[in-house]
Amino acid sequence: MIAQYIVNNTGELPTYFGTSKFWNRHRSELITILDAPGVLPHHESLLQAGQHLGNVTEGLLLRLKDLRRVLSLDHDVPYGVGSPAETVL
Repeated sequence: MIAQYIVNNTGELPTYFGTSKFWNRHRSELITILDAPGVLPHHESLLQAGQHLGNVTEGLLLRLKDLRRVLSLDHDVPYGVGSPAETVL
């Protein structure tokens, strides 16, 4: 769990997490491992992959919204803001 918190750069945890006392007390020291020479290139690569995933997700979202619009017009079925489809797309 601690490795996961480090990789995800987790902030302070609520007290109902079993690891919160340890993590909250030592978080600042544990996070410094991300700057270690053997870890830093991997961490930077992870951040770049996350950015790429975010960009791809945004592109997919735009395409899905366009498809929803086309389908709505083709089938004469309007969609409205706040519809169940809107929360997904």
